[in-house]
Amino acid sequence: VLFIPLLAQSSSANTGESKIIICFHKIMNCLHLHPTFNSILLLLVFIFVLKALITLIQEAWTAHITASLTKDLRLQTVSAYSEMKYSYYLNTNIGFLSNIITKEIERAVGAFGDYCNCIVAIIYVSIYTGVSMAISWHASVLAIVSGTLVIYSFKFLGRFARRYSILTSEKNASLQGFLIQMVQYFKYLKATASLNRVRPKLEKEIKLLADYSFKLGLVGGAVKSLKEPFSILLLSSLLFFQVSVMGKPIAEILIIILLFYRLITRFFNFQTSWQKFNANIGGIDTIVKFDREIDN
Repeated sequence: VLFIPLLAQSSSANTGESKIIICFHKIMNCLHLHPTFNSILLLLVFIFVLKALITLIQEAWTAHITASLTKDLRLQTVSAYSEMKYSYYLNTNIGFLSNIITKEIERAVGAFGDYCNCIVAIIYVSIYTGVSMAISWHASVLAIVSGTLVIYSFKFLGRFARRYSILTSEKNASLQGFLIQMVQYFKYLKATASLNRVRPKLEKEIKLLADYSFKLGLVGGAVKSLKEPFSILLLSSLLFFQVSVMGKPIAEILIIILLFYRLITRFFNFQTSWQKFNANIGGIDTIVKFDREIDN
């Protein structure tokens, strides 16, 4: 989209009625820059370099927050361990306590990151919607309606992912409990030749956990696989409406098509992040459950 003013500047075609170019020229005037080919080229380079720096700062800040949040949650959990009642310890599966600090905290932090990505996707959708509204409100309305349909179409996948995320957390705790007991009593199991009796239970837990992981991966794969077909279908609908119904030439609506595609892509980015959030929500559920039980 940003290269369109550059192409227009180097073209002899009449582009005076393009709203994007008019808006771009107003920005150039505010910066006291003359809209020549070289000045537009330098401005584009500056914009992309600035974007790269902002992205780098964002990623560094995200990594810092993730590491700090993981550390703080683990320290709080260790503190909670030291203060929990002995009766609670006796009535709780040791795998549940171990699983919280080794696995579920990371899943909870991952869910937090996915939720933040959802917010970022919503911000991008708002920006692209505002820009496309200024160019063609017909395309904007179609994109918003289409994106809303996409979100509601995958709503059942969210419930599916949430359910198996919680089951995954339960099986993680169960598996860790079996492993801790197996290692703790390994000498006894080895001396009494009882390992073969314990092994089938362990294998059953591993197979169930793998099955849950497969189903969660299937949800993410479904969203990714449907992204391109949905996008092409919606773009085809837009082209049909603008060219066949409204009678506009394709060259005139090129910018609308680009914005429409970016908008739909952001809708799918939101859906992908939301499904990842649901897939990791078992970590949040486990931590909340632990905090509630230990307080009682």
